[in-house]
Amino acid sequence: MALFIRIDVDKPYGHKNFISKLLSKINENFIRILFPKLYLKGLIHLLEFLNENKIASSIYFRNCTIPSTKVMDLLLKGNHSIGFHAENTKNKETFSEELEIFREKIGIEVRHFTKHGSGTFKLGKNHYPIYEPEKYLKWSKELNLVYKFGNGTLDALSQQSNDFISDMFWAEFWYRNELFNSINTLINESKNNDYVFLIHPSNYETHKNVKVEFHKLVDLIKLNNIDIKTIIG
Repeated sequence: MALFIRIDVDKPYGHKNFISKLLSKINENFIRILFPKLYLKGLIHLLEFLNENKIASSIYFRNCTIPSTKVMDLLLKGNHSIGFHAENTKNKETFSEELEIFREKIGIEVRHFTKHGSGTFKLGKNHYPIYEPEKYLKWSKELNLVYKFGNGTLDALSQQSNDFISDMFWAEFWYRNELFNSINTLINESKNNDYVFLIHPSNYETHKNVKVEFHKLVDLIKLNNIDIKTIIG
């Protein structure tokens, strides 16, 4: 079977220090202010690493993290699949409006999406925090979209539906379940079933252990000839 690399681009300027946190919050909630050298810096480094290793991802952007020209070049070069990271999912109408704004900004017909947040916290002015995957699956059918990945955490070595993978293996240690928290186990299980490894560029940039673990994953993917899939839609 295979492994999906999912990237959720949540923070336009990351959260490595006070300035980056402040710039991210301003762009998330109020107005788009562009500082090209700092914008999506963590994502650029992550994409450069993936492209060097010829690994493609399924990558999801909020309306406050629209790809810059440099990021788009890296996405195209690495054959990454671009999706929408939905925030205002209060109803189908608010979701559709937000998606159309994203499509206009990015200039391409985006056909797949994920949900921002897992239902616990309100993560921005435009964020509807409640997490309702059954509702998004219904919308995906009605709107001819692909909703492949949920936001759950893996807690057992069990095969999930090929149509919808509800639980992720998180790059961030603090989101992992103690029953399934080893990169080596993930690699071994990916030989038999489809799994998803989820990473956030802001944490790749900020937390050394997240970066080290991700580089270890890529080494093991190559060593074990693990097939990498992306969302086509």
